[in-house]
Amino acid sequence: MEDRFAAEAIASDIAAYTELGDHRTGWPADNAVSDWLVGELQAAGLIAEQEPFSFPLVQPEPSWVEIGGRRVPGAPLYDGGVTGPDGVAGRLTDDATHADGRLLVLRDAPIAAHGRGTPWEEARPAGVILISGDPEGAVLHRNAERIDRPFQVPVLQVARRDAAPIEAAVSTGSAATLVVRAQRTPGTATNVVATLPATTGQADEAIVLMTPKSGWGPCAAERSGGIAIELALARHLAALPERRREVRCLFTGGHELAHYGLCSLLRDRPTLGSGVTLWVHLGASIGAKVPLPSRVFASDEQARSSLLAAFEAEGAAPFESQAPGVVPGSEARELLDRPYVSLAGGHAYFHSENDTVEKATDAERVTRFSRAFRRLVESLVVGAD
Repeated sequence: MEDRFAAEAIASDIAAYTELGDHRTGWPADNAVSDWLVGELQAAGLIAEQEPFSFPLVQPEPSWVEIGGRRVPGAPLYDGGVTGPDGVAGRLTDDATHADGRLLVLRDAPIAAHGRGTPWEEARPAGVILISGDPEGAVLHRNAERIDRPFQVPVLQVARRDAAPIEAAVSTGSAATLVVRAQRTPGTATNVVATLPATTGQADEAIVLMTPKSGWGPCAAERSGGIAIELALARHLAALPERRREVRCLFTGGHELAHYGLCSLLRDRPTLGSGVTLWVHLGASIGAKVPLPSRVFASDEQARSSLLAAFEAEGAAPFESQAPGVVPGSEARELLDRPYVSLAGGHAYFHSENDTVEKATDAERVTRFSRAFRRLVESLVVGAD
């Protein structure tokens, strides 16, 4: 029998996903991923379809900070404000306590902002410049947790490798002009929903496998580990002669936009949650090459213990286990009233244009996690209670 969890098979799916392009919600690569996933799932024998959802589509336009006639380019914050074509002017400062009416410069602000305040909300600056950088100095994009209610203040994200003129101007309190331009229009993107019916036994109970499919840039380590694992699980479970529980597979869009796709599914298709024994969330950066330890979250001790036992049996690492009930920042936070397990983390190129296969992925490490999740999920789908 084909080993769907072999490193070569995992690496093939990682490459297929990554090579499609920039995976921002509703962009061409995101739409292509939905087409690819439906094809793969249907070929494996699942009932798979695309589910459209509406969302606020942000279309960035050229934006910059101008200092002494020199322009430093940047990327508009998706849930930040914008300026007119002439921008807003003010003196640069990195002191949030004295930023009223100035351009506030912040370094390395959290890029996954759930549950964290924003330093500029009380500071009343004229504008904000966020400086961040991966190991090569490229910008690390901040998730748009307030995509439905954007900040009024214009916010520009600047790569550390480009920020020297800004840092020099901050040290002297020099003046600058901030131009942040973007258009917000109604957009449509898609989730992928697939079902594998039970063949015997407890057909009224189900397992849900879920992973996001969108994000900033190539997302080779951020997203493809979870996608490759869920595809491997779907193919493996579809080939089993008997399944005592139904399996529902979700690949959701809008991850970087406050989980827009998953929230739309939970709102518009409430029956997806009917009779679910366990939600299994395959989150960010599973098996990344230079990982921050992934964090295990669970709704209860039994679910957590089952997942940890599977990790130990397969040598899946690194990870840190959180106590049951600790609120996760990933899609699992939308499941707090449901039984779930979740694994999610970060890595050196998290939210960067350099999150590529060569720089950020480790197929062997993803494979160990994939075998651990197979151990957990198969026991639920075909094993004894």
